[in-house]
Amino acid sequence: MAETLRFSATECGKKTEYGTLICGASNSKADAEEGHSFIFMRSTKLGGPDDDGPYFELDDQSQGAFNIVRKIEINGDRISIRLRASKNNPVPCTSIIVDFERCPKNSFRSFVAGLKKIFSDAEEILRIS
Repeated sequence: MAETLRFSATECGKKTEYGTLICGASNSKADAEEGHSFIFMRSTKLGGPDDDGPYFELDDQSQGAFNIVRKIEINGDRISIRLRASKNNPVPCTSIIVDFERCPKNSFRSFVAGLKKIFSDAEEILRIS
């Protein structure tokens, strides 16, 4: 298992579909890098019957699960995601560091706004400095 995955995002943002808030990023517009993406999702009705908590996925559904995010730190245009090491976590690393300097600033602001909503009831997870 890789300890830390690092990449530079070339696109990011948020959207709402079918009562689910989705925000994420990828480096799909980068030619020389290995392709990576991640998404966070959560029901728009926090605490409702369809709300299983924050969902995180790296690259595809086989590497996704609910409630595996331990800490997210945003410092300028860099995000650090730390995941819980557990048998319920199918993600092959425990830390992801992503630079957003290549993403449009308005898309990055939208992405951060989405994270704030997804983790609005878990302020201890999301730290923005």
